[in-house]
Amino acid sequence: MKPKLSSGKVWAMASHHPVPWKLRTSARPSSGALSIEQIQRLGAAHGFNDGPLLELSRNLTVAQANPLNLSQPELAAPKKERGGREAQRVINYLTRAESTIAKAQEVIDELRFSNPFAHTGMPNPAEHQLAKFQEGVEAISGLRKYLETMVRTDGISYADEPDRRKARDLRKEMVCWTIFRFWSERDRPLKFTTDPVNNERGGDLFAFVNAIVECMTDPPTRISGETLKLDLKRYQDFQENGS
Repeated sequence: MKPKLSSGKVWAMASHHPVPWKLRTSARPSSGALSIEQIQRLGAAHGFNDGPLLELSRNLTVAQANPLNLSQPELAAPKKERGGREAQRVINYLTRAESTIAKAQEVIDELRFSNPFAHTGMPNPAEHQLAKFQEGVEAISGLRKYLETMVRTDGISYADEPDRRKARDLRKEMVCWTIFRFWSERDRPLKFTTDPVNNERGGDLFAFVNAIVECMTDPPTRISGETLKLDLKRYQDFQENGS
């Protein structure tokens, strides 16, 4: 029996659910994404020497960078579309705010403020407050006009995924593809098995991937076999066709 690599909580992940990766905000550890102990346990469980696994571990740290500054070209258009919609919401809020502020301005114009510091020769504090108020009014109006111009010229994009249900998990893809390449370079077949009873996907490759994923997630998490099947197909299509 192969040794168990994790005793923590393990739960299957659908492709559209976020994987709780352990992210790195400081320098890369010398052993990479995995500890030396984890590398040794992986080697014993899956028949790899520590040296190649150490290299794999160091290659995997790229996927732990926080933030992960990579783009998904297929999301460019949806991000533009949602960016425009969200900006229009802001414009609507600012327009209503301007209307409310204009009413406040009408009332303010009817008020007069005494100067409690007149005997000291100091200017009336109201002058400063009203000037700042006017600056705020102009700033709100300026921002609204700017947003209107940016919407009109299609110059706004949504920062996050426009629809998380359709977005790929780039960290997951980077981890899986790095492991697939490692596996293939050692002449191990890129294949999986299918349980005839429950139709679950498995096999040595997927077990190896999940053993590593458990080490790189908190809580320890496994990626569903069906998701790994899709990731493997995408990887093989890219290797064959470059896309």
